[in-house]
Amino acid sequence: MDLYIVGVDLAKEVFHLHAANKKGEKLWARKLKRAEFYNFVRDLPRCKIAMEACGGAHHWARKFSELGHEILIIAAQYVKPFVKRNKNDKNDAAAIVETALRPDMHFVGMKSLHQQDVQCLHRVRSRLVHERTAIIQEMRGFLMEYGLVMPVKASSFRKRIADILEDATNELTESVRSTLKELYDDFKYTDKRVRDLEKRLEQICNTTPVCQSLQKRAGFGVMCATALYCEIGDPRVYKNGRQFSASLGLTPKHRGTGGRNLIQGISKRGNVYLRQLMVHGARSVVSKVKLKINEKYEVSSWIKRIEEERGFNKASVALANKNARWAWHVLVGH
Repeated sequence: MDLYIVGVDLAKEVFHLHAANKKGEKLWARKLKRAEFYNFVRDLPRCKIAMEACGGAHHWARKFSELGHEILIIAAQYVKPFVKRNKNDKNDAAAIVETALRPDMHFVGMKSLHQQDVQCLHRVRSRLVHERTAIIQEMRGFLMEYGLVMPVKASSFRKRIADILEDATNELTESVRSTLKELYDDFKYTDKRVRDLEKRLEQICNTTPVCQSLQKRAGFGVMCATALYCEIGDPRVYKNGRQFSASLGLTPKHRGTGGRNLIQGISKRGNVYLRQLMVHGARSVVSKVKLKINEKYEVSSWIKRIEEERGFNKASVALANKNARWAWHVLVGH
C-alpha cells in the first residue's frame, strides 16, 4: 500500500518512526540515530510528516518542508490519549500517526527562523522580569523588618531605594546595608538587561511589516505585537479568527451533561504569556475609554456597554478576544 503518513517521535539522538497508509494501517517502523535521520526522510516519497510540538520540532519541520513533505505539528496533550499500552518511544510514534489522522485535529503552525529569534528574546525577557520582581520583593521584605515600607511598583522602587540606602538616619546597620547594596546592584543589572531586550524588540517591531500592521489597532504595543507574531507560527493552521482566539483561552468554557450546556468563564487554555499580554493591552484601552481619553476608538460605544453590563475585567477580556480575531485576519493577510 502507498505510504501516506509518517509519525516521528523526536529525541536528541534516537528517533522512532511509524509509517501508515490512509486507513492508518501500519506499513513499517524504524529506529534511527540522529546521523541517519535526515537522509532517511529525504529518500522517502512525498508524504505527511507528523510530530509532537517539542524541542527541535520546528527545526525538523523546516528541513522536511524544504524536501516537499507536508508537515503536521501536534500539541503533546492531544497525542497522550492515543498512546496504547505502555508508554515508550515506539508507541508514541504510533500514537502521533493515529492523532494526526483524526479529521477534527488542531495543529501547531510551523515557525520561521525569524519568529524563533523573536521568541527567544521574549523568553529571556520574561525570565529576567521574574528575577527583577524577585529581587524587589526580597529587598522590600528585608526593609520592612527595619521599619521601612516600600511601594509595590517597580517604578516607585527605583525612585526611593537609592535614597533609603544612603540615609544614615534609619535603622539599617552596616551589615544589612552592604547586603542591600549588593541586591540593588543585581537589580540595576537585571533592569538594564530587560530594557536592552525591550529596545531590541522595538527595533524588530519597527522593521517587521506584520508587527507594524498590528500596532495600528489600540491594545497592541511592541510587546504584544512581537509576541503574537512569534508565537502564532503559520496562522493558516487556524480556520478563522475565533479558532485562534479559542487557542489562546480567550473564549468561554463549555460544560454540559444530560442536554444541558453551561457556559462558564474563559477557558485559559493555550499560551499563558500571550494571553496575558493581550488582556493587559485591552485593559489599557478600556481604561482610556472609561476616562474618555480615547473617545474616537472604533469600538468605544461597545466597550462602554460591555463594561456597564459586565464590569471592567469582562470588558477587557471581551476586547482581547475581539483583538485576537482581528489580529488573525491581519496575520493571514501578510
